[in-house]
This record gives sequence, structure tokens and C-alpha cells, in this order.
Amino acid sequence: MHQYSPDVAPAVPEIRAAPRPRLWPRFETALPLLGFVALFVASVAGMAGRAASKPLWHDEIFTLYLATRTSVAGLWRSLASGVDLNPPLYYLAVRAASDLFGAGAFATRFPALIGFLIASLAIYAFVRRRVGSYAATIAAATPALTHVSIYAYEGRPYGLVLGLSALAVLAWQVRDRGRGAQLAPLLCFLAVAGAILAHYYAVLVLFPLAVGEIVRVIRRRSIDWAMWAALALSPFAVLTVWPLVAAARQFAPTFWSPPSPGDVLDAYRLILEPLALPAFAAALATFGVGLAFTRRSRGDVEVLSPISKPPLEEVALVLALVALPVAGFVLAVGATGAFHERYVLQAVLGVSILAGWWSASLLRSRFTSVVAVATILLVLAARQAGGAVALAREAPDPLASQRWALIATPGDAPLVVSHALTYLPLAHYLSESGDSRVIYLTRPPDVIQRLGSDTSGRALGLLSHVVGLDVQPYEAFVRAHPQFYVYGPKSWLVPKLLRDSASLRLVRESGDDMLYSVDMNGAKEPDTP
Repeated sequence: MHQYSPDVAPAVPEIRAAPRPRLWPRFETALPLLGFVALFVASVAGMAGRAASKPLWHDEIFTLYLATRTSVAGLWRSLASGVDLNPPLYYLAVRAASDLFGAGAFATRFPALIGFLIASLAIYAFVRRRVGSYAATIAAATPALTHVSIYAYEGRPYGLVLGLSALAVLAWQVRDRGRGAQLAPLLCFLAVAGAILAHYYAVLVLFPLAVGEIVRVIRRRSIDWAMWAALALSPFAVLTVWPLVAAARQFAPTFWSPPSPGDVLDAYRLILEPLALPAFAAALATFGVGLAFTRRSRGDVEVLSPISKPPLEEVALVLALVALPVAGFVLAVGATGAFHERYVLQAVLGVSILAGWWSASLLRSRFTSVVAVATILLVLAARQAGGAVALAREAPDPLASQRWALIATPGDAPLVVSHALTYLPLAHYLSESGDSRVIYLTRPPDVIQRLGSDTSGRALGLLSHVVGLDVQPYEAFVRAHPQFYVYGPKSWLVPKLLRDSASLRLVRESGDDMLYSVDMNGAKEPDTP
């Protein structure tokens, strides 16, 4: 058996000493680290503030309820019944976070926040190995400058998957050289397996890892059996949750987000569009200030040492990461039947590393590097300021935009919410004050025949057996309640009531939400199966 022997490349010095004297040599040496610390603090403050203050939405409440209102055995039974279609790792992480912080918005989002910050650290370490700390700081800031950053404070598995995927990529690089090379295959295996147990689509990270390893084998003309074993064995983590996989596959034909080529474009737009402004600002500041300084100093500028070119296998891995949305779309069309831009967020790892490499090729002096990093950090701080301020403010009323509907309806009148995404947050936050009047109606057979099954409604029906939500069949409810109110955005419900000859009166409209009073007296008998 071949014994893997990592190459040991000569270390590349960060800078070449300049002829001019340094007034603060220690400060200059610490500048790259200070920039990264500033990036990290700004990211933590902004994202933690949003994680604590932003109201929970529909999917996050599923996470909170399944993580904190069931036992571990109950969680397994719920997932096996199809209440939610994810593996159990994220729910268990939220359960642990709730023990630390108390069940609520912050605990629900805490594992995602930690995952996102781990991804930034891993990107920094990956890029710094090749091109130094300044470029690494720019690379590490890149995810927080994209719309991917919203998943750092969303209580779903995507932020955690991003962090574990970044750890796997870093472990793969460390195998090439450096401390920890012998443990790298084990770390890579654990990271990939953990990511898959948080979300099934995390298996896609094996694609760039395999591409990089294939190129490494061709270039080295030797096979690293330990790394290949790690990559080959990690997908078998799904065998530990196979009953949940089987349950999820049952709902694939009616999944709410079938694959579409537009989703691939949305995945790239999520990453690339927000980077235009910080890239332009950094380029403008670096060119303008750097040019003025260079002319004034008459060439007495401290020049950074030539960068080391990343090896071909790293280039291949990074390009494969960037291509991950395409790979995810192919997987969805060929096998799963489900796809969304957030399933392939790991593409931001490739874009971030490319941003670091590109920055290193352009920033050839310490001064221009400091200007570029400072500009990026200012843009990042401006974007995170709202979240940071939220840390010092009282959390806003999560029902502020819906109070008008609650005030306009008598407290003892049934209030039917027309859309699942509106119903669950409203029911959740009302239940905290003891108000349980809101109701959700599942689609009757004739509506299912015309529009298809209601994925969210089906999930709410299953969740109601776990936490006691008031979810009722349409036919039974309208027979038992001749008068009630309907609130929410447009859906199947109002047209169905009109077809059943109900009398509807618009009470008030606000944005996309409408409030109707409904009188079923004189209405025809609702359709029955």
C-alpha cells in the first residue's frame, strides 16, 4: 500500500523588508491580524443582533418546535412521518443551544451563526496559506458581503452546512502540507458526514473535493488512500437516518420547489450581485489613495513579496465549488426532484477564495493592501450596523404589521388564516400571550385536484399532532362555523368560499393582506370526497 508523504513547500515570507525605517514595526506586523479581528467582531455583532431580534418565520418555527417541544425519540418519529424533510443534526444542535440560551429566536439560529463564522475562519486559513493575510482577510469578508449572509441568522441547517463544508475543504488542503496532515482525512470525513446529517444536499460538497483530489492524484502520480477513503465513506452517514430519507422521498413529487434553470441563476445572483459595490469601492479607494501616496513617496513603498501560485488541484477544487449550483441542478433533475438556491450555498466558498487570490495578484504593496482591507471592512461594518444596533434595543413587536387585523376582529370570533406562511408565525406569537383563536384550513379534495397538494398545509397538519396547532379540514370547519373571519394574502381559500356561495365582505386591506368577514348562511353544501 502506498504511504502518503506530503510535500513540504518552502514558506513564503509575508513581506520583503523595505529600506525605509519603521516607526511601529510591531504594529505593522499586527495589521493583517487586526483587520481580520475587526472583520470578525463586525460580523458577530451584526449577525448576532439580527439573530436575536428578527421574528421567526414559518420554517424556523418548525425547527424550534421539533427541537424543543419533543423528545429525541419524538423528533425521530416526527421526521419519519414527514413533518419536516431534513435530517436530525440541526434540530439536535438547536436543542443544545436552547439549553444554554433558552428556547427562542437566538437559540434557533445559533448553530447557523456558528457555522457561518466557522466558514469565514476556514476561508481565511485556506487563502492565507498561499497568498498572505491581507488577501485572506478580504476572502474571509466576502461571504458576509453577499446575500448568503442571511443564512447566518436563519434557524435552518444552511449556515451549519456551510461551516462544515468549509472545514472539509480546509482539511483537504491541510492534507497537502502543514501541521495536522495526518488527521486531515478524519476531519474531512467527520465534516462531510456532519454536513450530510444536517441537510441531504450537503453531499454535493463531495463533488469539488473529488475533483481536487483527482487532479492531485494526476499531478502527484500517487494515490492518497486515506483521503479517498474519507470521501468515499462519508456519504454512508445517511444510512444512520435511512428511514428519514425514505420518508422525504415520498414527498419529492409534490415538493414546493421543483428544479428550474432560473434557480441556478438565482444562486449566482445571491452571491455575485451584492459584491459589486464593495469591489468597486475597494478598487476606487486603492487606486486613488495608492496612486497619490506612491507619487508623494517617490517609490519609497514597502512591496509585498511575490505570491505563491496555488497548486493546480486547489484551482480545480475552487472552480468546482463555484460550479456547485450547476451540479445541484443536475442532481435535482436526475434524482431528487427538488432544488433551491440555498441548497448550494457552498458556492460562496469558491467565490470567496477566488476573491482572495485575485486581490493578492493586484495588491502589491502593504499600503494598498491596508487601504483595500480597510475599505472592505467599512462596507461590511455599514451593512452590519443595523444588526449591531439591534443588540442594544428592545426586540420589536413580531406582530406589529398584523395588529390591525387582530384589533378589527372580535376576540371570540374564529380567525382563519389563508396562507400557511402567515398562519404559523401568527399562531406562534399569539400563543405566547394565550391567544389561540387563529385557525388554518387544509385544502379540500376539489382544490387539491385543481391546484395540487399543499406542501405547507400538509406539514402543518402533521405538526399539529406534535404541538397542538389548530389545523382543520375545510369541509368540517365551514359546516361548524356559519360565521368567521378570513385574514391573509391571496390563496385558494377565498375563491373556494365564493364558489360555495358564501357571503364575503372586505373589512380592510393592508398591502398583500386582506381581512374578510364570511357568512356561510345560505351557502351550498361544500364539496365532499
